[in-house]
Amino acid sequence: MADYIKKASETKFVDLAEGIEFKKDLVRFFTGGRYKYSREEMEERGFEALTKDFVEHMRGQSWNEVTAIRDLNYVRNKDMSQSGKDAFGRLIQAWDSSEEVGSTFGESVLDFTEAIVTAPSTYVGIGTFGLGKAASKAAGKATQIAVRLGLKEAAKKNLTKASTQRTISQVALREGTIGFGTGAGIGGVQAYGAGETREEVEATGEYTGKDLAYDAIVGGVVEGTLGGALGTLSGVIGRGRGKKVDDVLQERSAAFKVEAEKAANLAKETIDDATEDQKSAAMGVVSDIEEILSARKGDSKSSVKDPLDPERVAKGKAILSAMADTKANPEFTSGLSAQTLRGIAAAAVDLQKELELDTAGGTLRITQAVANRMRDGKGGEAFTILDKVKNKYGLSKDEMSLIYMADVSRSAQTLGFASAISRGAKIDMMKESDIDVLFSKGASSINGQDAKEITAAAIRNQNVTGKLNKLGDTSYKFLQDIDALRVSLMTSQPTTTMRNVASTGILIGADMSDQVFRSIFKGLSGDTTAIRNIVPDMTAILRGMSMNKTEGMLLKQIMLDELPEQSARLYNDAMRLELGTESNSKIAKIGRAVNFANTLTDTVLKESIFYGSMDRQFRQQGLSLTDWLRSNTKLDDLPEGISVEKATKQANSITMQDTFRDNQSVVGKATRALVSANRKIPFLISTAAGIPFPRYLGNHLQTMSQYAPGAAEIFHHMNIIEGDEEVATRLAKQATGALMLWGGYELADQRQGEVDYASIKNTLLQEAGRDADLQPLLGATVVHMYVGDILWRKENGLPVTDISKDLLEVAGGIPEFSFDIELFEELLNKDISSTEAFSKKAADFLATYSMNPITALSRDIIGQLSYDQAGTPFTRDLAEGEGISMKGEEFTLDEFKNRSTRFLPDLLFQQYSQSLNGKTDISYYDFDNPVARGKIDPITKQITGVAANPPKTELQKEMSRYGLKNYQLYTASGIPNPVIDNVLRTYLARTMHKQFEKFKEEAVFVSEQYPRGTKWEDIPDDKDKELILKKWITGKIGEGKKKVEDRFDRMVTEDPIEARGFIRNQYLVYAKSKRGEGARNLDKAANAISGMTAAEYLNEAETMQDEVERRIKLLGEVELLPPL
Repeated sequence: MADYIKKASETKFVDLAEGIEFKKDLVRFFTGGRYKYSREEMEERGFEALTKDFVEHMRGQSWNEVTAIRDLNYVRNKDMSQSGKDAFGRLIQAWDSSEEVGSTFGESVLDFTEAIVTAPSTYVGIGTFGLGKAASKAAGKATQIAVRLGLKEAAKKNLTKASTQRTISQVALREGTIGFGTGAGIGGVQAYGAGETREEVEATGEYTGKDLAYDAIVGGVVEGTLGGALGTLSGVIGRGRGKKVDDVLQERSAAFKVEAEKAANLAKETIDDATEDQKSAAMGVVSDIEEILSARKGDSKSSVKDPLDPERVAKGKAILSAMADTKANPEFTSGLSAQTLRGIAAAAVDLQKELELDTAGGTLRITQAVANRMRDGKGGEAFTILDKVKNKYGLSKDEMSLIYMADVSRSAQTLGFASAISRGAKIDMMKESDIDVLFSKGASSINGQDAKEITAAAIRNQNVTGKLNKLGDTSYKFLQDIDALRVSLMTSQPTTTMRNVASTGILIGADMSDQVFRSIFKGLSGDTTAIRNIVPDMTAILRGMSMNKTEGMLLKQIMLDELPEQSARLYNDAMRLELGTESNSKIAKIGRAVNFANTLTDTVLKESIFYGSMDRQFRQQGLSLTDWLRSNTKLDDLPEGISVEKATKQANSITMQDTFRDNQSVVGKATRALVSANRKIPFLISTAAGIPFPRYLGNHLQTMSQYAPGAAEIFHHMNIIEGDEEVATRLAKQATGALMLWGGYELADQRQGEVDYASIKNTLLQEAGRDADLQPLLGATVVHMYVGDILWRKENGLPVTDISKDLLEVAGGIPEFSFDIELFEELLNKDISSTEAFSKKAADFLATYSMNPITALSRDIIGQLSYDQAGTPFTRDLAEGEGISMKGEEFTLDEFKNRSTRFLPDLLFQQYSQSLNGKTDISYYDFDNPVARGKIDPITKQITGVAANPPKTELQKEMSRYGLKNYQLYTASGIPNPVIDNVLRTYLARTMHKQFEKFKEEAVFVSEQYPRGTKWEDIPDDKDKELILKKWITGKIGEGKKKVEDRFDRMVTEDPIEARGFIRNQYLVYAKSKRGEGARNLDKAANAISGMTAAEYLNEAETMQDEVERRIKLLGEVELLPPL
């Protein structure tokens, strides 16, 4: 036992920093992998600061469940330094033995505050405020401290009393129950992490299930109880906010009641007074609207029928009958009320008269008639007619637009409506130019594309009959749904939700900067109002999330009630979910269900952004949104200069979901075309072309371009992208972009080239000594990080390499939403056959179906608690199986299975992919780091959206500094035998970083430029360093490969069964070589030996020993292996 452990019980913990052994253990711990302080950082901080760092760490372990489970992952990590873990154990013993820390009150407050604020549990089960878990953590951790001081009995007594005080109302009880459950659960996880960590590093006895149960009760129930209590409080507050919204909505309903009753009576009179032809045509329109919207909602019995179809006529009469009583207002399957449909029917009657329409055949052409008047310069007259009819019957623009939408669907029905849509939703034949004219003039809220999508969704959900092959149609829909499900699953993990929220948060921050610059630019042009509004404009979206959230909720509900179609375009799509939203099949519903977290966060963000935009528009007109909400005015009657469409577009743009519905730029048209093809033809765009999220990609390119200083203005005028109509807003975004470029440069200076352009070091997301890859969070702002990094590198003389691949990453945005060009790269690779390339793509395709919240969370939680079950598996086939007789095929199912199951949890009782021990997957190593891929804190990415990386080795830092990529220096295709690849990776990972540190210290360079005795650090030219480092790395890889191959050559003669995987893969590699010549040579060899082909010769083997020896004999004949 270290001397300082004995002294710990008699002194303050911080006073132990005077001891030599204590100092050595601090150094071992902070350089051992849990942290990775460099020598310079250690010297700069000194031992007093390092002691405080350890105190902060231990407080984090007690108060923050993430720290506790990270500690457990660290001590179980077999690739980390054992000396660092041993030092950690001794330091923990000293910490537990000390009665007093010895830090100041202010330091303690800061440590505890950081631990609570960064703990995810603080924000779980607390409704909207975060109060419940903050207090529950305080109670739980105070109890754990009491346990250490021997006050367990007192804590137990308080438990029973506290746990009985929990209820106010049903809503409050629900919130409280969530707080209680999550508190106890997380408390138990935290207790498990801390207890198991101590067992691993202290060797003071086994941490049993009984220990866990007791710690979970002590540490979890108390924090759960108070979590529940204050969760209850948050439920009460949230319910009060909802009540305010309900009160205002009831007040609005009462204010509009008289007007609605008057409109209902007028509508009934108009319908009653109409001729039979007029009434029939009007009810045909109503019937079409009801059928289309019902089918879109999922009513499979609804469908658009022929104008004279008896069912259509009967449906119209049934609706007419239901509308007879103006005091009754039932809701139909479509979601429209009898009052709305009555008003639409009356409007259709009036429009027949006003527009002098021919109603023969029961079909109206209202849209065409209105559009023609607008084309003929009679737009004023047309608007007068439309406004008079709309206001007469109390219809909104959305409700009037349904008439035009029905027109589009009806005209398409004449041209093979159902057939067109069902076979890929190909409804481009529809006459959409008329409705687009109305949309462009502001008469319709639905354009041609909207009408297509509504109608396509209706057809996808209806029972198609008639001449269509129902089986073929069903199969096609099934393929569309399966494709949509795959795309949905790709966004369903918690990590995706966190990344979505973070990237949207960054753009909200950029928007705040935009508002400041816009106000300045407007002020320079003499607009003093903009200067006065600078603070409220800048904070509008944030206020929509906080102090003005009630108004945001109210605005959302009003929009849903009055403008349902526009509301659907804003809120119906989950964040990034681009397929499956128009289908109501069971498969599509599963896809939407697993994205519930995305939908929830998406709605909250859009609600706030929409509120912020509307608030700014009112203020820019010298008005108040708050006053308008109290005025009981409809959204259709907004003051001039205020647009719901503008607010909708901004909310969709900031959340990267702009549909480009009226965007005529190059990016807009291309995006619409890709989205359309993606919806029509399953797997073509999403899989074959490698673009599963074309709408996101278009949004990413547009947003990235809008924030490009100078270039954005050029792109706007060249119509490559769509910029804001207001010059000040366009320039403001470019000014914000310039700020982000400066930030990218400063971050590059902080990195000093040691990590790549999208990463930062020493953050709350990753502890000191580690880097965090922020590319999944940065979204469109990643380009500024990249350009800033290039500028810094140019200024400091460091190389910029692999620009083409980096630019593809930047153009793609968030990795999981980016395009996937791996198939094309594989097809261009001469070392890989097209069959192999397509089989890899097929395996990747299947693998995405296992990317759901259950499997993803299960895999990461298991990996967090069990090091052996964590990480990315090695998927190349090692051919270790027992029952293999013939392995000469070009494609093996084993590698396909390994690759397609790689996202499933690594379960000890069920092995999906290959394994060397029969229980766990084979780890995947890179040559430049001793820790296998994905082994470090896998659960972190589900919590923060950022994957945890192991500490960078000095080799990795130097490679990054000089632009060398490990995938370029070490390629699997250059090592065709998977067994060699696997063993070589592991060998290099464990040795090469150490060899490099020795190389830096001892290397002597001999050349004309650098005399003998020159060390690495003395070489002034960075280009020379790059070449020397590259040569050293490739040399070491070559040396390692030779060692591994020699080892297996010896094994072939000494123990062929042990080398069976190597032999089988050597056989397979040779058989595929030289465009089939290898296979022909093996057949010749087999024929010479046995008179059979190679396949027949191998299939004759009765045992594994015989099979392996036959392979060796064949390979010996072609001089590839030494004879037995």
